[in-house]
Amino acid sequence: YWPRLRQEVPLLLATWDDHDYGKNDAGKEWEKKDNGRDAFLEFFPTSAMNIPDGRDGVYHAVTVGPKGRRVQFIMLDTRWSRDAIDRKPGPRGTRGPYLPSDDTTRTLLGETQWAWLEDALSEPAEVRLIGSSIQVVAREHGWECWGNFPHELERLYRLIDETHAKGVVLLSGDRHLGEISKDVDEATPYPMWDVTASGFNEGDREVDEPNRYRIGGVHRTSHFGAIEIDWASDDPQLRLMLIGGDGRPFESQTVALSSLQAAAE
Repeated sequence: YWPRLRQEVPLLLATWDDHDYGKNDAGKEWEKKDNGRDAFLEFFPTSAMNIPDGRDGVYHAVTVGPKGRRVQFIMLDTRWSRDAIDRKPGPRGTRGPYLPSDDTTRTLLGETQWAWLEDALSEPAEVRLIGSSIQVVAREHGWECWGNFPHELERLYRLIDETHAKGVVLLSGDRHLGEISKDVDEATPYPMWDVTASGFNEGDREVDEPNRYRIGGVHRTSHFGAIEIDWASDDPQLRLMLIGGDGRPFESQTVALSSLQAAAE
């Protein structure tokens, strides 16, 4: 199926998570990350075409569509430059092993990628789909997420606001589950939606973990995520979905494009 997929899908973009990178939960300390990068570039040629030689990591961006219907795909690298994550002392308990860090010198993306992201968000587009291998919004479960670096999460929201980047929807994976989250905390420039899809070959299992940002249910079953954009109306609509093995959505949220911008705009 993979060769056929690469032939038939006109734009096949990717980023990596830890097991593509080469080591469980690894960050910048992983000594074989160059080998992982070489394999990534070979396996995803469309992404490779948009990653300059010598770039530290695999982050890249592509914009498609005519003016008024432009969709920008921003693929982040949350591994290559990521600093260490704080671990809980003692037994893990019912949640994951990690804690939010109060060390604001630690980075998730690295300064070079942050500068690149500012430029990318400043480019014209109506919809921006930001791919992050780890969850951005959900952050109470104790596993890897942007919440391990609260200052970096705030920086992301602030950068979206300062660049006046409209139409942002976040896409994430890693968690072996599917859920849709929405952050409307004080720091967000406008509602931040995060579609987490990461269970293409999961068996059905119950999930019991906190996420006060969750809209709808949480599912550990075989699924994939999808976004449909209806440009026909004066206010285009985005349908955020999680789709099961039967081809039907089991979670769906419809978001007006006009809601994905700062109120003053």
